[in-house]
Amino acid sequence: MWGTIKELYQYRELLVTFVKRDLQVRYKGSVLGFLWSFLIPILSVAVLYFIANFVMESRSSSSTAYLAASYLPFTFFNQSLLDGAQSVLGNIGILRKVYLPREIFTVSIVAGNFINLLLGLGVLQVYLFAVWARTGFHQSPFSSQMWVLPLLLLIIFFLTLGFSLLFAALNVFYEDIRYLLGVVLWMFFFANPVFYFEENIYHKFKMFGERGELYYRIWLLNPVATLCSAFRVTLVAPGTVSVPTPKGMADIPMFGLSWPHIAYAGVVSLLILWIGNTVFQKMKWKFAERP
Repeated sequence: MWGTIKELYQYRELLVTFVKRDLQVRYKGSVLGFLWSFLIPILSVAVLYFIANFVMESRSSSSTAYLAASYLPFTFFNQSLLDGAQSVLGNIGILRKVYLPREIFTVSIVAGNFINLLLGLGVLQVYLFAVWARTGFHQSPFSSQMWVLPLLLLIIFFLTLGFSLLFAALNVFYEDIRYLLGVVLWMFFFANPVFYFEENIYHKFKMFGERGELYYRIWLLNPVATLCSAFRVTLVAPGTVSVPTPKGMADIPMFGLSWPHIAYAGVVSLLILWIGNTVFQKMKWKFAERP
């Protein structure tokens, strides 16, 4: 792992160039170009506002922010894996002509998507400030635990990079990976609290009786689910959630940050990064030999 970091540092200028190239190519041919990096998060928040207030008819003024706070990180994870799986195969011609770190293509893709995530979170902060101003600055929608955000960003970056390296290496020789990944990630979206809350899952499982607690703990083994919930309460002040109970729907306070779950997600992210890098290192010298 250290050797990979050292080599990437030596090629840091090229890495920056690739990140810029990936961001430029993404919007190549469009009139607005790189401005789409700002407009897409704005439009995403606007769509989420419409869904929360007109489709779901939410009673909470922060529903849009709750949705965006989990939707933006998950979109980063999802898009990075899809793009990262193609990162090496799409540049195989360059690898056959010159030497450069094979990892640089995947790292640049994830870094470019990470920049888009940061821009999206910036748009969310502007939206939260607008909501606060509209209420006359009476009750701040900003979470008091915003200081945890850098840690969560680091964890989801490592987790995403690890999976991206793994799938990028495998996809060079098994192109079915990219098609399978698209289907799996589509199903995976519904397994995470993006358009619903962790509290909904917890109380749904409680209806199963004693087995419910076990089902809930199994569900929490998914680090992305933990991170989605953590981003939500880190970015937006926790409010109440409407959950199912034996007597009907009831409003309960949102769960706060769970440090054991965050620590678990951190350990898993480092493990996935190590596995992804190890597989990549073992396979990378065969990339140029691909038929």
